[in-house]
Amino acid sequence: MGYILAPYGFGYRTHGAAHKAEDDSEFFKKDKKLRGEVEGVVNNVVETMALDLEKRLSGKITCVSE
Repeated sequence: MGYILAPYGFGYRTHGAAHKAEDDSEFFKKDKKLRGEVEGVVNNVVETMALDLEKRLSGKITCVSE
């Protein structure tokens, strides 16, 4: 649905490849842009889960494999 991101996707894009997310947590804690983006993603995931799409779309979706 477009809201699942690779681990550290924001951190890499925001901070650069020269820094490891595991070693530079202070940067991530202080970065307002990063915090806002993460909060937005979390809110979108929670709102999508609240829609209970699995139940509402049961029987209407066909699994496709290529």
